[in-house]
Amino acid sequence: MHTGENSSKQSLDQLIDPTGSQSVAQPANTAHSYLWVVGLDSSLYPIGKLLSDRYLVHGSQIVSDTKVYQLPECPDEFSLQTTAYLKLSCFPLNLPRPYAIVSQDPGINAENQVTAENLTLILENVPILANGKLMPTLAESWQNATALRQINWLWQILQIWQPLVEFRMSSTLFEPSLARVDGSWVRFLELRTDLERGSLSQLGEFWKNLLEEVKPEIEEDLIELFFGMARGEIKLDGAIAILDRLNIGLIQVQPLITKVATATDPGTRRSHNEDSCYPDPDQAPDPSSYLRDRLVIICDGLGGHEGGEVASSMAIKTLEQQLQVLLRQVESSDQPFLANTFMAQLNAIVRVVNDQIVSLNDQQHRQAQQRMGTTLVIAVIPRPQGQPINQVFVVNVGDSRIYWINSRNCYQVTIDDDVANRDVILGFNLPAFASQRIDAGSLTQALGTRSAENLVPTIQRLLIDEACVLLLCSDGLSDYERVPELWRSLVLPLLIGSQTIEKATKTMLDQGNLRNGHDNITVGMIQCQFVAQDQAIASTPTISTESQSLGLNKLDSETANLDSELKDPNFKNLENSRDSQVSLKPDLTANNRGLLIGLILLIVCFAVGITAALFGSQSQQPEATPSQPVPIPPIK
Repeated sequence: MHTGENSSKQSLDQLIDPTGSQSVAQPANTAHSYLWVVGLDSSLYPIGKLLSDRYLVHGSQIVSDTKVYQLPECPDEFSLQTTAYLKLSCFPLNLPRPYAIVSQDPGINAENQVTAENLTLILENVPILANGKLMPTLAESWQNATALRQINWLWQILQIWQPLVEFRMSSTLFEPSLARVDGSWVRFLELRTDLERGSLSQLGEFWKNLLEEVKPEIEEDLIELFFGMARGEIKLDGAIAILDRLNIGLIQVQPLITKVATATDPGTRRSHNEDSCYPDPDQAPDPSSYLRDRLVIICDGLGGHEGGEVASSMAIKTLEQQLQVLLRQVESSDQPFLANTFMAQLNAIVRVVNDQIVSLNDQQHRQAQQRMGTTLVIAVIPRPQGQPINQVFVVNVGDSRIYWINSRNCYQVTIDDDVANRDVILGFNLPAFASQRIDAGSLTQALGTRSAENLVPTIQRLLIDEACVLLLCSDGLSDYERVPELWRSLVLPLLIGSQTIEKATKTMLDQGNLRNGHDNITVGMIQCQFVAQDQAIASTPTISTESQSLGLNKLDSETANLDSELKDPNFKNLENSRDSQVSLKPDLTANNRGLLIGLILLIVCFAVGITAALFGSQSQQPEATPSQPVPIPPIK
């Protein structure tokens, strides 16, 4: 990430309307996007008629914008309902967000809107297919869903229960026509305001309607769950824990296997690369690592040539060491895996990294825009007690991104920490207007620019129930929405098995350089695929006891101080023993084990030699004068 580019980027993004009116860049999803009008009267607006002289009606409450390059209508003040929608837009995988606010009265237009009662919401990010038809309801799709998907859908609804209750929108979950499904994802057409506060017992009672077509392997447990919720005996945390237990049980029968690849490049206009990533594409994978094929990290440095490179590489190195310790402890622990504890540990690790960069900034007396920092995205899949799970934990700080790509669509998982999104999520402005600010793309937070007490990493847990690819990237690729533009041609072949993950990653990097190229570009992919249990065993990397000892002893000597960070009260649910060793395939014969050990030792020696050579060459690079970073305004 380089400073001084926000203004030029915005001038390119803001496409000028030939009429000369105030214009706005078309959102990435409007190539064939449809919008949903809340409460549109179909008798007044049949198919083919224009709403507010702009929105073409395609079906009942379904419209498209005929003037996408002009700012949409918006009143001076928002209703409580609109503000709630804006604040809930931080759940983009499940909930819609406001696009425009118009009147259904033909006599009222943008110039003479009178009161909020005259107005109605138009929503984007809604579950409408490319042909203009609504996606199927959850009830319609329930019977044909796998047990794993049925669990996933219920789990997602529980994840948004508390926010909906907080904003008095829990009635949304009790209207069958609003809950639509888009493959793995439950997506809602609109939100309904509560007349009275909703309760989890009401949700349990409502879910009883699903029992008739629930899959047999989970039927007994869901009966107990739904009736327990309805009686008020099972609270939110307990309900989520039950679904987690069922999910883990199902995944043991058909495990998830993953593959990882990364690629990075300075771009076509830069002579140096401030991006860093794990795994390093120039280094062979360490067969003894607990991170292998389970972790991708991307950091995009800010602070100029030397500052940005130092911050991003420091973050990667520290995160690698910390996560090696954490994942080893999770894998060797005999205690039940607690997702909330793991997320708290990820949060603590990110704060450790942040304060290391802050400390270096202070030591070098860097002030204001001279302070170096880095963005961060992480996707990690742990293996509690050595067993596979289908849960991915994602972390983001800044504007590097994570996308979820399946055979049908590309979904942006993370939300950029920038001024425009801050205004939307705080309920201040519609997205189109927030994006018009001159500082819209300026970051509101990054690692290393401020103390950890002011840092708010976004950490999410997602369940995987289908073959998919998690794509992580710096803004060198995501700028101008290149991922939604390229995924069908470059990632879909990977999903259908006609291309390797290494080739897909490199091709995405090359196309990013071709279409953007203005900044450093880094791409990482995690390919997720379900296989039969015997195939999963055959494809699992085998780590012998001897090679584990070699890797762990080396790790112990390098991270003694880092390991102590994980031994505070926040980690009390984690196994404290650091010497536990896990053999993922312990039934090797003596001859095979000896051969394997020899091969691993050769690989380790080779990797150590390459690493030494790389670090030696890096240490000889001349120092450069750091340029100024992107400003990081505080959130008020």
